[in-house]
Amino acid sequence: AMRSRVAGSEVTVLHLEEEKPDGRLGPERGQKSLEPTWTEVVIRDVHPTAQRVLTGRRLAEYLAFELRGQLLERNVRVRVVDRLARGSAQQDFPVRPLRFQGVPFAELRDWPVPDQVPLRIELYYLPEEHGQGRVTLACAGTTVADDLAALELGAPWDSGRLTGIIDAPFLDVAPGSRRGFVPNDKAETFLVALRGLGEKVTAWLAGFERARAEEADQSLHRRLRQVFRDIAR
Repeated sequence: AMRSRVAGSEVTVLHLEEEKPDGRLGPERGQKSLEPTWTEVVIRDVHPTAQRVLTGRRLAEYLAFELRGQLLERNVRVRVVDRLARGSAQQDFPVRPLRFQGVPFAELRDWPVPDQVPLRIELYYLPEEHGQGRVTLACAGTTVADDLAALELGAPWDSGRLTGIIDAPFLDVAPGSRRGFVPNDKAETFLVALRGLGEKVTAWLAGFERARAEEADQSLHRRLRQVFRDIAR
């Protein structure tokens, strides 16, 4: 059941049931004590197999990743309430957008796309000691590809040294699965723009790697000089 209210309106509810193609939409009385604008999704009778993995914490983490862009851009609060949690276990899980690790590429926030709105860019350099990074593809704030490397686009997206998100609001998202995008003219335009962006990011990564190597050399030289001074004493 999905209940929603906007600006103090009547509460409208959409009921959906498993294996029934049609839903029921209509007004619902009561609940006037809640805020003027809100939406509530209530899921009942979850199959036991799914119930074991569909915990409140996991749902909150999933939504924080899937809806990261929308959560950051809109003045909304999202929370998951797990009524199946037992005893003193946590039941209320705020959904907070994921914060990326690494060094931000602050100079690049968007990338032009012919005849479309620009790509929105949030990229970070992730040093090797911090593990493998991945860049997510989103469409208007909603994730459509967990890792650009899986799309076999080559460097720099498969380098593991990048983390962050690229948002292409104009893509037509694949229906049903909501993963991937429709291979049409918009998709081709996106891929062309991404190749140009990739060249820029590759040069940026190379600059970071050089700076880190130089910093490591200088640090090593400082340590060696200190060792020699200690020996001389």
